[in-house]
Amino acid sequence: MKNINTLQDTIFDEEIDYYPKENSNIVISSKCLVTSRFSDDCWDLSSLNNTVSPSKIYFNIGDSHKNQELVLKIKYEMKLIIFALLNYRVSNNERNSISTVKSENVSLRYIASLCLNFDLAISECDQSPFLYNQFME
Repeated sequence: MKNINTLQDTIFDEEIDYYPKENSNIVISSKCLVTSRFSDDCWDLSSLNNTVSPSKIYFNIGDSHKNQELVLKIKYEMKLIIFALLNYRVSNNERNSISTVKSENVSLRYIASLCLNFDLAISECDQSPFLYNQFME
């Protein structure tokens, strides 16, 4: 499985050690076009993927939830986690593959859904023993 090796490697030559801003570029195509920004609710990772399969990460959760402030916080936390997975160098300057990131996103969406049900942000998971038990099942 081929790991991400893109134009982003040249642009982000050093390790990323900052929180992205809303207008931070997430994906830049081979034609140097920005295809996704941190603020987008869908990140199109297709230009980073060498396969034909769709490579989009969606952050549309809890649209009908009563606490939209919590929904926005969880979306932000999800984006930070995916951003880290995309930019974390696992070994020898290789990044996680897109399929790994997409797989982790499935688990992350499940965690986000549970957090919404318990009215907690992802960063507050440790405050609820009931939520912890749900993770362990």
